[in-house]
Amino acid sequence: MPLRVHLVTVVTVLLTLALTGAGWAATEVMSGHLIGQVDTKLEQNAKRVAARVEASGTLRALPEPGTEPGRGPLVSTTSLIQIRSSQGTVLAQTPEPGDDPALVLPSFMPGMAADQPFTVPGAPGQGHAWRVIQRETDATDRSVLVAVSLEDVEATLTRLESAIRQIGLVTVVLLTVIAYLVIRFSLRPLLRMEATAEAIAAGDLSARAPEAGPRTEVGRLGNALNRMLGEIETAFQARQASEAAAREAEHRMRRFVADASHELRTPLTSTRGYAELYRQGAIRDREHLDRVMRRIEGESVRMAALVDDLLLLARLDREPEQEHTALDLTPLLVDAVQDARAAQRDRTIRLVLPHAPRPTGSHSDTTIHGNEARLRQVLANLIGNALHHTPPGTTVDVRLEHQSTDAGQWAVLVVADNGPGIQPGQLARIFERFYRADPARSRDNGGAGLGLSIVQAIVAQHQGRVYAHSAPGEGTVFRVWLPLH
Repeated sequence: MPLRVHLVTVVTVLLTLALTGAGWAATEVMSGHLIGQVDTKLEQNAKRVAARVEASGTLRALPEPGTEPGRGPLVSTTSLIQIRSSQGTVLAQTPEPGDDPALVLPSFMPGMAADQPFTVPGAPGQGHAWRVIQRETDATDRSVLVAVSLEDVEATLTRLESAIRQIGLVTVVLLTVIAYLVIRFSLRPLLRMEATAEAIAAGDLSARAPEAGPRTEVGRLGNALNRMLGEIETAFQARQASEAAAREAEHRMRRFVADASHELRTPLTSTRGYAELYRQGAIRDREHLDRVMRRIEGESVRMAALVDDLLLLARLDREPEQEHTALDLTPLLVDAVQDARAAQRDRTIRLVLPHAPRPTGSHSDTTIHGNEARLRQVLANLIGNALHHTPPGTTVDVRLEHQSTDAGQWAVLVVADNGPGIQPGQLARIFERFYRADPARSRDNGGAGLGLSIVQAIVAQHQGRVYAHSAPGEGTVFRVWLPLH
């Protein structure tokens, strides 16, 4: 059964019971009031009849129903007066027996309490009761009985009950309709919550119950439901993000293992091939043998460097670097540029500093908290990358800048060149492991594609970020942001 139907049914039943009780109480009060009026008049009439009987001393002293001269109405025309002996025998009666069947007093037991009105049922076929009072006379052993028909009282009560039933029925119907409308209006937020629950069950976790005032139970329920849905949506999104990250990590790991296997397989294959040639006797003269050994040594060095890079990346992924100290970046840039100039004397490498270099150990606005060896490797990789992937005659600029943001103060290492630049599709993947912007270049004139990945991992351990900007024909700029100490 729907809640609104259940509530309307309960309200209707309670309302019917309340109106029934109120109608019964009103009928009882009215009945008592009317009976009280009848009893008051009955006692007055009984007293007057008894006094008249005592004064006359005769059985013919009974008055006729109607009026008594000078005294007003004595008894009503629907009344009956009897004089009875002490044994209950009717000695006289007005009206006479048989004159009017409607006024025949029903039989009752003698010995009833005197001067106390009581009700006796009507004779068969009459349908209405009588109100009777018995009064003893003072001078004789006779008693006077005065009975008044309750037909008018019963008719009045019948009309009252009928009116109460009709009014009650109309009231119940009207209030039931009003209750249905009020309950339906009051339950509209619950209907909207039901629609919200159905939307969520269909997969829309962004659905929310309509906002309502916190002063009502429905409003508090809706607000609590919205808070719960927000927590569920957040947890579900976190779970989805975690699953996506796990899938992405697994995908990267599989690709990393495949790339590492491929990178290691090439020098191993070359070494194995040269060893096979030597075993088969294909290398006879000393000059050929020296050339083969140099190739084997070169492949071994390249493989060792690759393994070292892989181990470094694995170590950086596994745990943060612990050996961080206060470090001035200016000497590091000076050393890195001098090393690059010594390695490639024919290339133009310019160094731009915000101020003159300070003595080692002094603090300036370029002092950070970091690992010196790792940051030297960052600079060497970035400058080496610019030198290796730009044609001769390309200028490489190395700059140290100071930047202020809402997040704090930053030292920015900039390595820029005016070379051919990088395509946008390649730039988006430039920090991926084993990625080469030019897949056609050989391992003899290039690395395994781990240099920039190592740069990104080291910078991340220093709570910094590295960005690359490039466009075809405009050169490439790498910026490393490191928080100042």
